[in-house]
Amino acid sequence: MSRDLIVLPDKSGQYTVIATDSTGACGQKEHDAINVSYETLAYFTARVAFMELLCVRARPTAYTISSFMKNGYDAVISGISALLKELTLDDLPFIASTETNFDMAQSALAVSVIGTLDRPIDDTTDGLSFACIGTPMVGNEVIEYADRIIQMDTFLSLVNDAKALRLASVGSKGIAYKLKQVFGSAAVSCALDLQKSAGPATCVILGYNKKDEAYFISKLQNQFYPIVTK
Repeated sequence: MSRDLIVLPDKSGQYTVIATDSTGACGQKEHDAINVSYETLAYFTARVAFMELLCVRARPTAYTISSFMKNGYDAVISGISALLKELTLDDLPFIASTETNFDMAQSALAVSVIGTLDRPIDDTTDGLSFACIGTPMVGNEVIEYADRIIQMDTFLSLVNDAKALRLASVGSKGIAYKLKQVFGSAAVSCALDLQKSAGPATCVILGYNKKDEAYFISKLQNQFYPIVTK
């Protein structure tokens, strides 16, 4: 069982946690497969890396940007700044590198986030129930059906909720893969497609005590999808 994180312990009992995400062929170049503004591209690329960190309750301390669009820097900064405002991390330090020697045929962007954690990550799941919050979306669906993906205010409410015992953001390999990768549980059924790509972390897996299910149904309403596991 593992997460898409690097976790480095130090002698003081603290942990440095690193997450990253990259996007290619999405943007405003002629040969991009998905046409989207660089603000939107940057927002969702950064969203994935930050959500990976926040799912384990790590505190982001800095981030990096690797951009391959000569003329897109200001838009990239604007998109990431919009995300950080939602996360109340407006003053987070960063460094950036942009490819200016060569002009690529397609857009590409990567964001890495560094954070700290004061305890080991606990992904044990004995007796827990699982649900998916939000809907797997990819490509143009992320823009067309934005109301179906998990929003940052909902996500942060789970990060700060003591009843949300486990969280894992879902990526391109889908709900079933992430559930098995992180928690070692096999998904049997769900109202959602368990195999579909969730692109830029459009949904998260929630682990909770069965006794709290009514609480989460009330809290999350039509974004709460129980997962039957074995």
